[in-house]
Amino acid sequence: MSLAGFVLRTDAGAFLLRAKEVRPEYSEEEDARLKFVLRSYGLQLLERDARDILREPTYSNARIVWANARERVSLTDRLKLSVALQAGAQRIVELEDRVHLDCDVVAAVCRLACENLVQLYLHDAPLGPNTVVVEI
Repeated sequence: MSLAGFVLRTDAGAFLLRAKEVRPEYSEEEDARLKFVLRSYGLQLLERDARDILREPTYSNARIVWANARERVSLTDRLKLSVALQAGAQRIVELEDRVHLDCDVVAAVCRLACENLVQLYLHDAPLGPNTVVVEI
């Protein structure tokens, strides 16, 4: 059994992310062994398969965020967003009202999310005005 994957560290803990075409099935013994090894490294297993990755709105949200990975966000706009987010989590529509950027706010927060500077709460909703943005 391979432990190949990516380690993700979040507020919820550290996870070993493994993406497979089809999620593997484990015997009880394999499952117990895997959990034991992961616990020894302080990790939890987070497995995803093609169905999970292609499920909407997750798939479209990921495409939109990564499509903005090269969007130009000036230092001034980055500072404005950072100052605004120091007050706490805010929806994109609130940021648009409070911060007047030289670029599109959605594109800017997507770029910053790609740089791991902000987190977008996109769990079960499409990216849009009500998406919550948090500075990391």
